Amino acid sequence: EELEVPGRFVASSPAPRCLETATALLSMRALHIAPVPYIQDGLSAKSPAFSRLWGKLGNAPLRDYLQADTEGVVMTFARLALRELYELLPPASGQDCGDITTVLVFGHAVGLAAIALELAELRGIAATD
Repeated sequence: EELEVPGRFVASSPAPRCLETATALLSMRALHIAPVPYIQDGLSAKSPAFSRLWGKLGNAPLRDYLQADTEGVVMTFARLALRELYELLPPASGQDCGDITTVLVFGHAVGLAAIALELAELRGIAATD
């Protein structure tokens, strides 16, 4: 069992299926995975508007959610989830901030896709189709 991989940070929704997927794919214990509660809560309890979209669209592509989202809740979810994730990352100690080179995130369908899109846009990646 590989517990520590230098430069790798693993985060997950606290939902059992996300943690189980992470532990199975990475052969590690959940104890070594940073829980990001908003990845789960932001899709439901903390965002009734996102819950309504999910009720309407279900497990649809992110593109469908963005087209149907008249309130901006999808990308608001992504920004808030990224903020919570950033707060969990250990501070960089090197000059080039290169301590963490890989961040693996386990989450839920459209929510995880929204987080990836927000991160791509923050990084200036134009082609996100």
